[in-house]
Amino acid sequence: VRDSRPMMAAEGGRLLLDAVEGPLSWMRQVSGEYARGIGSRAMTSMALGPVGRFLQDDAADESAGLIGGLATVGFLLLVAFFIFWNSFYIVHQAEGMVIERFGKFNKVLLSGWNWVIPFIDQPRSITWRKTHVGVDGRLEDETINQTRIDLRESMFNFMRQEVYTKDTVLLDVNSLMFYRIFDIKKATYEVEDLQSALSNTAQTQLKEIFGKLTFTEALASQRSINEHLVQQFSKLFLGWGIHVERMELLDLVPKSIGEAMKKQMIAERQVRRRRACQGGGAHGR
Repeated sequence: VRDSRPMMAAEGGRLLLDAVEGPLSWMRQVSGEYARGIGSRAMTSMALGPVGRFLQDDAADESAGLIGGLATVGFLLLVAFFIFWNSFYIVHQAEGMVIERFGKFNKVLLSGWNWVIPFIDQPRSITWRKTHVGVDGRLEDETINQTRIDLRESMFNFMRQEVYTKDTVLLDVNSLMFYRIFDIKKATYEVEDLQSALSNTAQTQLKEIFGKLTFTEALASQRSINEHLVQQFSKLFLGWGIHVERMELLDLVPKSIGEAMKKQMIAERQVRRRRACQGGGAHGR
């Protein structure tokens, strides 16, 4: 009996080592996978077995699919909002817009909510010189490029220009036009450069008018000159979609006052001489 005890102890030790070796081997395998970057997923997969790994992979795929679906929906909503934002224009009261489709005139947008075809219908811009009164009370000109055309009464300041009167007095003339655009299409397409066309036309008309008047007549006839300019400009600018409300001569100054007065005195002296001669001739007969 004493001889069999060591054998039984050795056998029990081997059985205990075999029982411990299995968990130790499993733990070494899990630790190795964790070290390679698999981490907790590898531990869970080995703990749950093949069925657990399948369920875990399926849940991960569902999560990835949900995130991708949400991203797609968000992108589509963003695109839809961008298209909607470019499919209409809100035009304010007393404003207008010209819409072109593929570079060709399509329609005129008036005040209110207006629908257009996004990315195909585009507003046409127009370059214009806008006149307004500054804080110091002086007229200021500003060149603007915009797509919205103001339909209210506006001012157009004609640049100073030199004109000669009938008695060859050189005057420095500055005039102001009050106008209103009534046809947006004509104002946009009938003339290439509207502001240059207005300035050149005004220059021609002023030279023609003052060339028929003496210096004294020009000073005394500013009101009639304004009325005449309104009539002439209304006829000329009608084809450009512009209605002239009124004209104002702001400045009418001789370039050299002394020279102008001298010429005026000479002209009056010649008139008196002619009248005297005519009177003397009639008395002699």
